[in-house]
Formats: sequence, C-alpha cells, structure tokens
Amino acid sequence: MDSRNEPMDHNRLFEAAEAVLDAIVELAQAHGGLCPYPTTIMGTAEQPECLSRFTLHEIAEATEFLMRAGFIEAQHMDR
Repeated sequence: MDSRNEPMDHNRLFEAAEAVLDAIVELAQAHGGLCPYPTTIMGTAEQPECLSRFTLHEIAEATEFLMRAGFIEAQHMDR
C-alpha cells in the first residue's frame, strides 16, 4: 500500500513541521530573506540538514499543515 495515502502520525507531523520551520529560517538567512519552499530543495545540495530525517512526502505534508495553520504563506508562481 502507498504510504502517501495513509494519515501521517501526528507526532511525526509535528516533528516534520518543526524541521520545516527551522529550514525556512536557515534558507531565509542564506538567501537574504527570501526562502524557497523546503520541498523544492529536498534532495539537493542546498537541503538543510534538519530535513534529512524526513521524506519528501513528510516535508510536503508538514508544509501544507503549516500553511493551513497560517504559519507560512503559499507561494505564488507569478512572483
């Protein structure tokens, strides 16, 4: 069965969300205040170490959770 279709354990979601927030701070510092979404840099040389414990799916779920909660804003492609 595809694990992307199963709900993520809430503790794991919170851990991933914390890692996403840490990554956003790290990326913003490295990019002069601008920050690519953590999912766009997963698996690249720019990926912060704090994301390494998580899958791309987990980071995507955590990012969506943080957007729904109002902690981060959705990026618009026309910027």
